[in-house]
Amino acid sequence: MHSIYFSDKISSHLLDNLKHLFYFNREQKRYHSKIFINVEKYGDPVIRQNNSYYTLVLPLKSETENLFALDSLGEDGQILGCLVYILEGDSCIIVHAAIDELCSAKSDFKNEHIFYRLIERLKTNLLGKKIKYIQLPYTKSKLSANMPLLPKQTIL
Repeated sequence: MHSIYFSDKISSHLLDNLKHLFYFNREQKRYHSKIFINVEKYGDPVIRQNNSYYTLVLPLKSETENLFALDSLGEDGQILGCLVYILEGDSCIIVHAAIDELCSAKSDFKNEHIFYRLIERLKTNLLGKKIKYIQLPYTKSKLSANMPLLPKQTIL
């Protein structure tokens, strides 16, 4: 297993990587109609700069949060995946998710379970926030915010 690093924002050297991942990802076609529903409900995600860092925000929601999975924290790092989510009541709603195409195809990261690792990190980040459920993107399915998805040895 590779080391995966998590952050709620990305530095400026990853801006082009973020644009490609989020706006030009070939995997989007699988979820096009469901992505469109979320865009209608929450607005089209916009990249926002805050000093030398970037995040994705939803124009129709004042509080948008991000979680990025990175292969390195250095200048040569790449974004492996991203979650854009909001907190509403006792739920965390993942509005959009994007996973690097190479992580789901033929690459060193194809078996890293990036989406699941993002969800597990999100669960950790939500501890103490009175969140009971996580609604998965592009579906009405909900997960318990307190139950692990994968065996511990797989998550690392």
